[in-house]
Amino acid sequence: MSRPVRPDWELIPLEVVGPLWFGTRLAEVAAALPDLTALRRFQADPTSRRTLGVEFASGRAEPAVRAYFVDDRLSCVAADAAHGPQVTPWGTS
Repeated sequence: MSRPVRPDWELIPLEVVGPLWFGTRLAEVAAALPDLTALRRFQADPTSRRTLGVEFASGRAEPAVRAYFVDDRLSCVAADAAHGPQVTPWGTS
């Protein structure tokens, strides 16, 4: 069985992961991921309502990317190791 090609994303700490810039709002993150749809929103921190998590996937597949927002601003990105993009720091391989 062949696996779909996974995109390569560059990580620049505290700035950007692939097309996702830290500090952007949820609508901007969704627009930066045109091939993915938001599957589910969840309260990411049980002690704080300020932290929202959103899972993005291709269709109804397993989540490829999880984005976390504090006060409606992107603060963390987690790419799924099996289904998400391949992330490398500063473009190194």
